Amino acid sequence: MISLVVFYFIYSYSGDLITVFYEKLQEHISIIFNHRIIQEIKQNLASLNCIISRLIANLKESQIIIKDRKKYQDKIVIGKKFSSK
Repeated sequence: MISLVVFYFIYSYSGDLITVFYEKLQEHISIIFNHRIIQEIKQNLASLNCIISRLIANLKESQIIIKDRKKYQDKIVIGKKFSSK
């Protein structure tokens, strides 16, 4: 009878240990998984930042080209007006 009580105590205690170990393992796995997700998000944000910077630079260049084109169009139109008179 005593051995049965001791066996039950060991079994229930080891079950608690396994449960605690499993819960801690799940916590560590979720922390590692979350860390990887955060790292991927940081990398994607860095890539997105580079893309946005290039896009802004291209937009600024196109605005300069459009402004220059307008200046040259005015000169061309003026030149045509003078040549047609």
